[in-house]
Amino acid sequence: MKANPLILVVSSWAATNPDAAAIWLAEQGDGPELDQARSSLAFSLYGKKPAAAMGNVRAITEENLSVSTATAIYQKWKATDAAAADKGLENAGLNAEQIQQIKSSIEK
Repeated sequence: MKANPLILVVSSWAATNPDAAAIWLAEQGDGPELDQARSSLAFSLYGKKPAAAMGNVRAITEENLSVSTATAIYQKWKATDAAAADKGLENAGLNAEQIQQIKSSIEK
């Protein structure tokens, strides 16, 4: 399977200028064709801006990808700042059932 060039560009750009990468990606509109790039951006943002990373989940249109991205970010973030991670998860644009599912999967 060939790598998506958009994912490579966004990941590389986010490593040097995450704010510009996020703004540019937001300007591209919505749609499933951008979901993998948005997920990649969220992971790139996590190290410096975990709240922004979790907020980026809101723009992912494909439900399974948004939940898996939020789960991975939440798990890492909760280990360092549980209160902030809980607040971030609440603001990720997920429904109550998805949030509970994520919290339950981490607590196991």
